[in-house]
Amino acid sequence: MGAVTSYLVPNKRKQEGPKRPSPPRSYPYFVSSPVSSQHRVFIRSVCMLLLEQCLFYENRRNEPPLRLLSPKELCEQIDYTLGATGTGQYQLLTLIRRILYYSPKFAHPYYMYQLLAGLDPYSIIGSFVTSIITSNMLTYRDAPVYYMMEEEISRQLCDLAGFADNMRDAIFPPGNAMANILSIVMARHDKYPECKTKGTMHLPPFAIFVSQDCHCSYLEGAILTGIGSDNVIYVKTNTKGKMNTHHLITCIEDAIKRGQEPLMVGATSGTNAFGAFDPLMDIAKICKHYDIWLHSDGALGGGVIFSKEQRSARLAGLSLVDSFVCDFHKIGSANETCTVLLTRHPKIFKEAFSSGSPMVNFSSYNDDDDDNDDELSDFFHRERDSYEKYMEYTRRADAVKLFMMWKGLDGLAANVDDAYARKQFLMDELKRRQKLQGRFVPLMDDFECPMISFYYIPPHLNRIGLDKKSPGFKERLNNHTSLLLAELIKEGIAVLTIQTIRQPIDSHGAFLKVPNEVPDEYSKGSEEEPPELNEINSLGMFLQDA
Repeated sequence: MGAVTSYLVPNKRKQEGPKRPSPPRSYPYFVSSPVSSQHRVFIRSVCMLLLEQCLFYENRRNEPPLRLLSPKELCEQIDYTLGATGTGQYQLLTLIRRILYYSPKFAHPYYMYQLLAGLDPYSIIGSFVTSIITSNMLTYRDAPVYYMMEEEISRQLCDLAGFADNMRDAIFPPGNAMANILSIVMARHDKYPECKTKGTMHLPPFAIFVSQDCHCSYLEGAILTGIGSDNVIYVKTNTKGKMNTHHLITCIEDAIKRGQEPLMVGATSGTNAFGAFDPLMDIAKICKHYDIWLHSDGALGGGVIFSKEQRSARLAGLSLVDSFVCDFHKIGSANETCTVLLTRHPKIFKEAFSSGSPMVNFSSYNDDDDDNDDELSDFFHRERDSYEKYMEYTRRADAVKLFMMWKGLDGLAANVDDAYARKQFLMDELKRRQKLQGRFVPLMDDFECPMISFYYIPPHLNRIGLDKKSPGFKERLNNHTSLLLAELIKEGIAVLTIQTIRQPIDSHGAFLKVPNEVPDEYSKGSEEEPPELNEINSLGMFLQDA
């Protein structure tokens, strides 16, 4: 350590010299750091505003989850013009108050859009900490505390996944779309590492096999990696929304006959429409036979990894996949974004993205002194640096959100099990209402994920009959569901997700989705009816689609 210290920057605090002048009482010019006399009251006021208006008051059930205005109306409420001079702190506080007022309330119990599920208070604290201490996850030196948090979470998650010691690695990318794209790059590097330097011109066209209910990011990944969206092959699903393994084999064989190179199978652990988990055990056997990389997109359902009961039932065979992604801002209720990508191939993980850039390579500045380079490497713990495992050098410390949740909660497994209990309660309510004038019809008898997709059949369409498949029924249901969703937002009742699917199960039209975070007071054993279903029925009964 002494040798290292000798050529580091000297400790100026120990040097004698002229005293530093005191800062002036006022700052008429730009200040790059907070000054107590100028900013303390303002920052405290903003924090109180966030605490009361954003996290507590606005998330009460009698407040709307979204006040949606047109662009013209927003311009009337918020001054978007930028001038040569600022407006002052008071005007900024007014602006922040209006931003909070007209923005979606993600922590609201009836904000159920995009399958986001609540907002964990401990993950919020993690976001506050990482926003104030804006450390970049470039190297260990930049964020030593955050690095140790990420390493511990990665170790625990890899243990839960069943990945062997010394044969695993993980990183927190910005969302599952990026994680799926990274998995495609790793799959390509696994089979053809020369692609990294020579490209793919000398190789046969690749083929990626995904469920027809998969996430659209596989298409984006095929475009970005040069594989091409036409080479993303959709595999049929069965009546439960799971990948049909017999059709998967057929697709692989057909691709080989066409001269394509099977590169990766993208399984889904929790599809958006049905919450279905593809059979990883069976798919893994097929991938092993054809030497194909197996990736599991668990953005929606991967959070069940915390529950031993649900993990064994839903993620059987997870230890056999080559890579696995999970969004904890969905089933885990973490503050968005909180995504982790796990892999059983740490060497491939690093080699696939390492560019040898001199940007953070200390040896490039010490080519004439290998001994100094080694000492610097030890001092800065360069073996822990993760910049070579990702396409960008800049990366946020999203792991802190999950770390705070893990420390603050009594048990993440209990959260998952409770989400399934709430899902079952809502399913029972939907089934009970199937005989009412306005029918609630679940797409399936049960959902593997703690979410529910259902049709709402209003009385005037209920007379036609869901099973008769009358001419124009599907179009009228699509129109009515869209109008119903708009009315729910206008009335400040709820924000749901509307969706259609492209497979034989869907013969009726558009449907609505509710994520796992049904409000706590409507958990298992409660006798009170879910108010969002009552409001849907009240509005839908009298809403005409034509």
